[in-house]
Amino acid sequence: MLEDYTRDEPLRATDFFIARGRALAAFGRGEREAAVVGEIQRLRDEASRAGIGCALAALEEALLSLGRGDCSSI
Repeated sequence: MLEDYTRDEPLRATDFFIARGRALAAFGRGEREAAVVGEIQRLRDEASRAGIGCALAALEEALLSLGRGDCSSI
């Protein structure tokens, strides 16, 4: 797993994509708890600040499906 490979020398971008994958997988399984939605919002904001446009679409789509995808601030 990617997390195991980078454990000794973590990379911020790698940690971001690991967290993004986990959050979107949980969301895809139907998990809608505040912690999952909050993590997706945090990751969306982080991707926006960091200019990681390729990571935004799936995060925004998940939030929009809940009616929480106000993308005007991006």
